[in-house]
Amino acid sequence: MNQGQLKYVAKLFYDRLADFDYSGAPLAGGARYPWTHGPGQESDDDNHAAVNLGQLKYVFSFSIASIISDAYNIDTDGDGIPNGWEIENGLDPLDPADAANTNGGPTYLELYQQSLGAGGDPTVANTAGLILYTP
Repeated sequence: MNQGQLKYVAKLFYDRLADFDYSGAPLAGGARYPWTHGPGQESDDDNHAAVNLGQLKYVFSFSIASIISDAYNIDTDGDGIPNGWEIENGLDPLDPADAANTNGGPTYLELYQQSLGAGGDPTVANTAGLILYTP
């Protein structure tokens, strides 16, 4: 593989990471890519020099753990319940009405709020010893 090919493939990953505002390693100083890029810097994009294993590992050394954490806590539908909790409990993270659904008991928003006292797991007893939700 040469440097131009590596940049071409890795650019797809970094463009997607940018959608999530990723700015961690190996990016530096607000750069979008871990290599030179932009007007006047295209001369090395088609570089035919061989890539060594260290360069390959460096380009793909980004960590998506923070992105996953952020995505779990985003509330896309604005119902007060994070997407991750909704998905784990069979709800639609794009449907704001599901927070008010009672299913014959407390609303899902109430279950979520109560689950915070149970370490975030709605199937575990909260501090009062009540089972909040059993799927």
